[in-house]
Amino acid sequence: MEHAKKLEFDPKASLYEQWSELANKFDNDYRIHLYAMSKQFEIIKQSIYGYSDDRLLVAAAALSAGEGQKAAVMMEADWGTGKTTFGKLAFGFENITQIDKETTANTLRGYVSPIGIGTVVEGTLKGLDDPNKKHMFLNEATVLGSNPDTINALFEGPTIKLNGKTVNIDGSSILLTGNFPDGRRVKEVDRSLRSRTGAWLLMGDIDEEGAIARNIAIARKANEGQEGGVMPFSPIIPAYNIRQSLKEHVKNRHPLDAEAVGRYVTSLYSALNSSGLTREISLSDARKVEAMYTMARAFKLVNDVKSATNNPQSIVANPEVSQESRITPLDIAYIAALVLPSEVKFKDSLYEDLVVAVGKEPNHTEMGVMLRRCLARTAIGVYLDRVVGQAAPDDEEALRTQFNQSKKKAAMIDKATFANIKAVNFNVDDALDQLQSKQAERHS
Repeated sequence: MEHAKKLEFDPKASLYEQWSELANKFDNDYRIHLYAMSKQFEIIKQSIYGYSDDRLLVAAAALSAGEGQKAAVMMEADWGTGKTTFGKLAFGFENITQIDKETTANTLRGYVSPIGIGTVVEGTLKGLDDPNKKHMFLNEATVLGSNPDTINALFEGPTIKLNGKTVNIDGSSILLTGNFPDGRRVKEVDRSLRSRTGAWLLMGDIDEEGAIARNIAIARKANEGQEGGVMPFSPIIPAYNIRQSLKEHVKNRHPLDAEAVGRYVTSLYSALNSSGLTREISLSDARKVEAMYTMARAFKLVNDVKSATNNPQSIVANPEVSQESRITPLDIAYIAALVLPSEVKFKDSLYEDLVVAVGKEPNHTEMGVMLRRCLARTAIGVYLDRVVGQAAPDDEEALRTQFNQSKKKAAMIDKATFANIKAVNFNVDDALDQLQSKQAERHS
């Protein structure tokens, strides 16, 4: 590849356009994509405060990596937690599709008027009519709650009817945001929609330190005259052809170790179902298993960006970024708490025990933190016990790996939680230990 003496992005111009220009210049080289994504990550960190883990980076990677509907990202929280800001960053102000309780399939996707022959009443869905973009940002999608059929069709095939025309949506990036159910305006989200998402991110779990940092940043932006939400670098999710290039790079570099991963997922589901803490889930849900593979690739992509230095010349010259790194059970363990909250819930029968363990009735954010911590503990525990722990006694290298990773178990669980346990005023691990002990007593 031609040596680049200078690779710089203009912070006052769209990353989307600059990314396309640079990728075309260097024939979609993977290292160029990594450089662009390093800038994408910087923008996210500078724009949304209070989240110290990688959940937003993995979400951006999933939306950028060309996996389409199976990599759809849902962000759920209370109001004012950064969900809409992320969507504006991702796709631009002009590409917000606002969902409300009056939204129907017709108002969303448009329809041919029964009155005027050939007259089309255009829908509110934005972003799909441009084949270079092919993306959707459905803001407040959870308003539809228990009636998700209006948007389910967006996940069911490669084409939809949009404003009277058949539009190919295969490979589209999909972001949904929503607020916690309140029993009135926002209903509990139907399981059929939950099963179609790739990742279900918790937002709003910000501790005091994060809140202070966010307030300082907001004050600084207001002082600089940016309180109107000026985002000259949006959209930051690349064009469709860039996403397809990224997809091929990531799949080639990170093939799936199918046999080992398949065994691990089976063991993970078995452990969750036998824990007594969560509702039963089934391996027959192929969508959710595929979502784990997809989000593991996004997780790998984030790590690729991190491993590539932010020095532009080094990124171009560094050949190591093209080395293969398979998706293993550990990668699945790390992203389980990003994917499974769409499907896994605490058992309703546990609620009284949960209130006792926590010391109060937990709110939605606290329940979200607890669930993700439970999933992370289980996922990492299964990995260490059933994958690493199966090393043969004479396999010294495997035994060393087992020992070293067991010592790092707490740090591995923290990394896999994708929720801030410091954002709640009780000890999450103690509460989960108490719940597990109670279940063990009942089954002894």
